[in-house]
Amino acid sequence: MRDTDIQGFLDWRKQCSLLDADWRGILQRYLNRQSKTEETHAKIYQNPFYWAGFCAAGKGEQNMTDSIGKLEIFQRADKFT
Repeated sequence: MRDTDIQGFLDWRKQCSLLDADWRGILQRYLNRQSKTEETHAKIYQNPFYWAGFCAAGKGEQNMTDSIGKLEIFQRADKFT
């Protein structure tokens, strides 16, 4: 998610079979608004605010509390929000 740009989300929206017509329209309007203020190659979810929770709770990151250096990344990320 953090590495996907606006154009990538637009392409995904067209291909995702899980979205009904209502959600496709909602996403289209949202992404259109985003593309008016950002360029289509902008990564609108790059900020850790959107994905840091998945890293802290997801598989493969169980050792995060064992390393102070890794936790400092999230503390610094708070300064960007």
